[in-house]
Amino acid sequence: MDRKLKSKKELAQAAAPYFKKNPKAQCVYACQDGHLYPENREGLAETHNREIVKGEVFTITREDVAGKPDPNVPTGKWTNDQLKEYMTANEIAFEGDDNKTDLLAKIEAAKT
Repeated sequence: MDRKLKSKKELAQAAAPYFKKNPKAQCVYACQDGHLYPENREGLAETHNREIVKGEVFTITREDVAGKPDPNVPTGKWTNDQLKEYMTANEIAFEGDDNKTDLLAKIEAAKT
C-alpha cells in the first residue's frame, strides 16, 4: 500500500488536539503516517515506524504546535536598518525617509 508521508508541519497541526487534551504533555512522537504516541511511548513509535511506515519519527513539542516565527521574515520588531537591508536584498523599493510602518507595508505589498 502506498501511503503519503506527512511533513513535520502537518504532524504538528495534527498534534494540537493532543496537547489541548493533555495540558501537562511536553512532547509527542509522530510517525509520518499520522500516528501519534505519548512521550512515554517512544519505543512503540520507533517500532511502528520501522515495521509499517518506513519514514521518520518526529518529536513534536508544544512549541512546534504553537509555531515559531521565521526569523528571516520581517516583523515590527525589526529595526528600520534591518528592514531596509532586507528590502535591498529582495529588490523592494523604498524611500530614505520611509518610517517602519511604510517599510513593512511595502514589504507586504511586494508579496502580492
